[in-house]
Amino acid sequence: MVGPKGRADWAAAAKARLAEGASVLVADITGYGEIGQPNKVFYGADDCPEEGFSAMLYLMGESMTGRRATDMLVLADWLKAKTGVAPELEARGSAAIPAAHARAADVSAFAKVTVADAPKSWTQMVETDVITKEISTSYRYTYLVVNGLLHYDWPDLLK
Repeated sequence: MVGPKGRADWAAAAKARLAEGASVLVADITGYGEIGQPNKVFYGADDCPEEGFSAMLYLMGESMTGRRATDMLVLADWLKAKTGVAPELEARGSAAIPAAHARAADVSAFAKVTVADAPKSWTQMVETDVITKEISTSYRYTYLVVNGLLHYDWPDLLK
């Protein structure tokens, strides 16, 4: 279970899954939860504490999405080694985008990938925000992959 609000946001869901007899790992990955608190807020990105780090990665041709997808794959490998089965991945909010990328990078890493409260697609962001000239503060560098939209849109990775 992974999401932008960190481990505390998953307490009820984790408790329910444990009651069902499932093994549960709720992880704070790069930029989320307790390990995602910045020293300073990046230019009005109060809603996205990791935005400064994400912008720097973007300028270097990398992405927060890639870092987080890698974190998810490492956790999946670790869980599979511990339990002998591929884990299910549940991702909320902006964690949906790296979850989709982790699934696409290794379809055998997860038994199932579910996303909830996901940001809009990159295409929707371009069509609604750029074309209509509405400035969206809800779409950040954190959600992007350098040149990604030239080749795919992130929700396509879940199909």
